[in-house]
Amino acid sequence: MKKLFALTLLSGALCALTPLAVQAETIVVNFEEYASQIGNNNAWQYLSQFPADFGTTSQVESAYGGYATELAYQSGGVTFYNQEYLGTRLSTKTETPYSAGYYLNNGDMASVTGTGNNGSQTYGVVFGSSSTGLPYNSLELPRISLPTEAILQSIALCNTSVLAYLLENGDPNGFSSPMANEGDFFNLIIYGIGATGELIDSLTVSLGSYSNGSVSFLNQWTTFDLSSLSGAAELTFAFDGNDIGYGTWLNLPVYFAFDDLTYIVNSGETDTSAATPEPATLLIFGLGFVGLAAVKRKRKSVTAAPQRV
Repeated sequence: MKKLFALTLLSGALCALTPLAVQAETIVVNFEEYASQIGNNNAWQYLSQFPADFGTTSQVESAYGGYATELAYQSGGVTFYNQEYLGTRLSTKTETPYSAGYYLNNGDMASVTGTGNNGSQTYGVVFGSSSTGLPYNSLELPRISLPTEAILQSIALCNTSVLAYLLENGDPNGFSSPMANEGDFFNLIIYGIGATGELIDSLTVSLGSYSNGSVSFLNQWTTFDLSSLSGAAELTFAFDGNDIGYGTWLNLPVYFAFDDLTYIVNSGETDTSAATPEPATLLIFGLGFVGLAAVKRKRKSVTAAPQRV
């Protein structure tokens, strides 16, 4: 009987003393905090176009030899890096390939929709490397760094105006051909890299392809699942396609637009609703105390009984 009451008491105590649950916070990186600085229908593309006091600059090893100036800045806890020829630029450009054409008004810095995801004003444009077959940790690949313990959820992607135009029409100067042959493709590859530099996984996104007699391309904002890259401390971006010029160099421009990078992180706060025991827990805990009191009374009664001589 004593064991039964002891187990009841222990069960009630464990239920009542369950640790408080930690709340998970969802972070959406959308660059909207910079909209007023960038201005309407404008873009920060080259380092000289970013404000002088924006982020921090440093000298880093260049993939092309020597060192390069790199700008690092943050949005939503994520760190973005920008060099003169690769990295994440910021844009509010509104041109589309059908209204602005190819060479007009920085079409390489405009999303194909002329807005950010869900019609927002500001979005990012990544400039990558034209080389194909690069390893995930190549210095030629643009990268972003994620907060510690960030759990990746999703990212919204679409083509830039320039790429969309070229996929359908080709380059008027002959640098690239329109997609017109079965099997033509142009892909973005997103690599997830762990804290110690290991490759976690990769995600391949089709930016354009030709199949069954027609060309299709990413002509609207589309959200892609990044959960397979969870645990990554860094993301890098590479390109692959079959329109190859010199060596391993792609003829198509290696740009894409992105927005609403979403991840989950523990906020450090506790869910106070978990601190209130449920009625059943209180009942079990109370019965434990009642049982313990009954055991004590029985012990006292036995002790007080007169001994026979």
